[in-house]
Amino acid sequence: MSGNYGAFIVRSILHKLNINEHHVFKWRLENKFRQYQILNYYFPDCMPKTLSFSKLLNQPNGVWQIKELFANGFFLKATLGDASFSNKNWDKTAEFDSIAKLHNERSVEYESYMLQKKLDLKCEFRVHTFSKDIIPGLVYVMQGQIPSDKRTEVERFVNEVLRKLPDVILQGTMIAWDIALTKDDQYYVIEANFTGFHPEYRTGFQTTGYVDDHHYGSIICAWLNNYFNQKFGVYIDAVDSSLLANYPFYVAFLFYTISITKEF
Repeated sequence: MSGNYGAFIVRSILHKLNINEHHVFKWRLENKFRQYQILNYYFPDCMPKTLSFSKLLNQPNGVWQIKELFANGFFLKATLGDASFSNKNWDKTAEFDSIAKLHNERSVEYESYMLQKKLDLKCEFRVHTFSKDIIPGLVYVMQGQIPSDKRTEVERFVNEVLRKLPDVILQGTMIAWDIALTKDDQYYVIEANFTGFHPEYRTGFQTTGYVDDHHYGSIICAWLNNYFNQKFGVYIDAVDSSLLANYPFYVAFLFYTISITKEF
């Protein structure tokens, strides 16, 4: 399992709900180029324009074409990975020459890299969903400052994405969406982070890193716990004493769970 205390909580709840943690990865949606293909099919232009790296590189003058795209606002992005925002390593353009030299993929179905149009960001959000629900309390501003009405607008945009995607993908699927608001007030999906058993990169169970945040993870887990309680009647109401004795995270989680429950 990739993650820590919070990931264990998420996995435990989903297990109790009999969620198949392999299901969504039949479509290889952890691959960001595959994401683009599927999301753009159901909701055209909901993501920044994205191009196949292999297809371009294998064309005559492919290197020249790609460098022209760099000059016109595109950047090179890995299709698999995690924590790219916190690690500030999403832009691989500076590594293009070495990547191109070693690149030998002929299939564009599961690309290792892709070219994506840069956005002029005003703000970036993280929005957590389960099935077709936006999870209450789990919409956050990752960077930038915005008026409160924009929170309503980003939720409206994500609901539109959820409405257009098929149930077979969304049913029982927890997703952490990275959503961009550009300076011309347009919303885009930057990427979707799927909870479940990832088959390739860091093979194993993965979920949103927010649940393991050092400062807020226990609160976020409490909000998740409340959502699953309210929606499905499934929740964590006790933690083994050995965990409580050794991990303050779980003590805080129970405290916030009780506090939130009292509000509802």
